[in-house]
Amino acid sequence: MSGAGSVSGSGARSSASDASFTLGDLIALIERRAGLILKVALAVMVVTAIVLLMMPTLYTTQAIVTIDTRKNHVADQTAVLSALPTDPASLQNQLQILYSRDLAAEVIGQLKLYDDPEFNAALNPGILVAFNPRNWSERDLAREKDDVITAFLNRLSVDPLGLSTSIAVTFTARDPDKAARIANAISSGSSARRRTRQPRG
Repeated sequence: MSGAGSVSGSGARSSASDASFTLGDLIALIERRAGLILKVALAVMVVTAIVLLMMPTLYTTQAIVTIDTRKNHVADQTAVLSALPTDPASLQNQLQILYSRDLAAEVIGQLKLYDDPEFNAALNPGILVAFNPRNWSERDLAREKDDVITAFLNRLSVDPLGLSTSIAVTFTARDPDKAARIANAISSGSSARRRTRQPRG
């Protein structure tokens, strides 16, 4: 009987000892592991700095496209207002023109972006590209052009500005001048396509 009581008392003292871990003990542990903690923190900072340096800086440029399909020689003000493409169907049509693959291909060809490694991943292969089975076969120019158009459209956004007839064309690139040239080329290209679609007379 006494032996059982002795074991029980010893266990109670051990539990009390384990529960008495104080703030001072924590500080002492940190001081003992200070070297390891500093090494881990330094390694994290170095890796973060390397990742940030490897990430390219991107610039975003916006151009405004104003849609005005009013006809000449209109005397009635109501007719002028009704000629503006404020209905959702007309606005969606203009958005589709701006975001179409045909217009993107036209701008890419005009600005020679097929030869730009920023959009053509085949010209700037990385480690992961080498392990892609699609790149093991002979170079497919048609697929390569299609990939360039997709990469181009991923950098493009077109959004209507409120209830107006204006659309914001936003493009992102690594060079601010390039982003501006592309946004302006898209705006000009869409305007030219609208003029060819408008009925004459």
